[in-house]
Amino acid sequence: CRTWPDPLAAMATAGFELWALTPRPTANSLYDMGMPELVALVAGAEGPGLTPATLAKVHYDVRIPMHHGVDSLNIGHALAIAMAAVAPPVEDDLG
Repeated sequence: CRTWPDPLAAMATAGFELWALTPRPTANSLYDMGMPELVALVAGAEGPGLTPATLAKVHYDVRIPMHHGVDSLNIGHALAIAMAAVAPPVEDDLG
């Protein structure tokens, strides 16, 4: 659809820093990134990942460091790890 709005452009205009989750070894380590006030994690389908057009729109390529020999994570696991890393700390009130 030619009239579909560009959600990445809208988030960038709203002040979000766009981070593409990728296993590329040249990407920034998730744990070395400073934490901006607003961040949007962008993830692609398992296997093909993000398209070059999508990667061109993000501010940073970000990877989750893994042990040698592990090439990728399930997309749900990768997003859970990344969201835990960028979420503000929460006090444990479980006792």
